[in-house]
Amino acid sequence: MDLCVEPEIARNRDLVLDRISGTVDLNRACIRGAKERGILSRLMPVLQGWTPEDYIRCLERMPDLSGFPIVGVGSMCRRHLHGPQGILQVVETLDRELRGTPIQLHLFGLKGVGVAELRQHPRVATVDSQAYGTKARVEAREAGMSKTNRFLAQVMTEWYLKQVEALQAPAGENRHPPALLDLRMPPPLSPFEARLHRAREEMRELLEAGEIDWQQLHDESVLAYAFDYDETTPSQSEYALAA
Repeated sequence: MDLCVEPEIARNRDLVLDRISGTVDLNRACIRGAKERGILSRLMPVLQGWTPEDYIRCLERMPDLSGFPIVGVGSMCRRHLHGPQGILQVVETLDRELRGTPIQLHLFGLKGVGVAELRQHPRVATVDSQAYGTKARVEAREAGMSKTNRFLAQVMTEWYLKQVEALQAPAGENRHPPALLDLRMPPPLSPFEARLHRAREEMRELLEAGEIDWQQLHDESVLAYAFDYDETTPSQSEYALAA
């Protein structure tokens, strides 16, 4: 279980970081539940993030993952292959962070071109994609027909053969991305924003530790938490800044 952070879902940096903390909390719950049921060997933890550094943040806050042979990497399907937030940059960042460990990665929703580019990467164990399902749904709708299992199987077979063909083509020459960029959140601009930032970070830590629920982390609760143990209250102008 994890919380995706694509821009269509997480519209700003705070929501991205909140959902990373929520993912950490869900992973802890899944690991605990898997241990209780004796099925820990069947569990694959999942990392979430949008920038490469986000995934490192998620990894650092997770429980010890050294016993898991494969770790999933979410939010892969709605991004480009290259660029500072591209798939290659994310994989290389995690590869460097996991150096010296046997942990491999499963990439969720990787497009065909990404599969071909990463086919020989020692850190990537497996990938998956629902591209054929989307293609079948679109083609069936455009043709005014039902997306039957037979039609879906036909589209899936054609899609699979194209992937095999791509994997047999010569490997690309530019697999490694440029030097990693500093994509950390910039420092807050005012004392009020700094206070809210600290409060939100503390609430994320509480969420990751299982002290609060995901639903309790939102703008109103952060504002209340920031001034909960202080006799001072935000002024009208501070409220305006927050808005």
